[in-house]
Amino acid sequence: MRSLAGDDTHYGESVRCVYGEPANEPQDIYTVETMQELTTQICMNTTLYDEQTRRLLTDVRDGHQYWISRLSKDGNCWMVQNLDYDGGGTRFDSTSDFSKWENSGWPEQYYYRGDWQDELVSYGSLYTWKAAQTVCPAGWRLPTTEEEVALWSGIANSAAGVNKLKAAPFYFVTSGYVEPGDGVLSEGREGYWWSSTQAPVGGYAMAINVKGNGYVRPNTDEGAAGGGSYWGESVRCMLGN
Repeated sequence: MRSLAGDDTHYGESVRCVYGEPANEPQDIYTVETMQELTTQICMNTTLYDEQTRRLLTDVRDGHQYWISRLSKDGNCWMVQNLDYDGGGTRFDSTSDFSKWENSGWPEQYYYRGDWQDELVSYGSLYTWKAAQTVCPAGWRLPTTEEEVALWSGIANSAAGVNKLKAAPFYFVTSGYVEPGDGVLSEGREGYWWSSTQAPVGGYAMAINVKGNGYVRPNTDEGAAGGGSYWGESVRCMLGN
């Protein structure tokens, strides 16, 4: 028998034809390079999360890269690290005067850390609720409160529950928050993630707190206990419009 690896193209052989265009392999998350290229269909073609199915994609707005996964908890594609986009209104950083951080109404302002290169352990930037509505890449959005809650349903409201959310596949980090007048507080101890759901005064945020026994619960950002729409909190985007 002649080897298919050999130079046999000069032989005459039979042909059988197939009707139609050549079949293409379905795209999955590994066939795209940027967050803006990823579509819901491509996400659905991707194997549900295990430790080997994360993909580092680029946000073309600034070249920052983020780990993306299709999570088996809800079947959706999520950022599994905090957004660190330098945009969203008035910019603050570590040299800023936080007495100028607006503490009423619906301001668009944010605290930029610029630590995205630390990948899964980066804290990311902190945004007011209104700023958070506009900072996700094209094709991505803030989750609703219900979608956030679905991620951690069944996870105990305890220190053990907090530790589960800080580990694979979620990698939530206790990134702190901005309190008007006081700057960034509780790095390494507390974390809050905005949702798109509007509360009577401000938005809703998922809260992870590792003080004491820890807690995992929705946080209503109304009043002194939870801040307001003008507090700076983290953003995790999910795929979809």
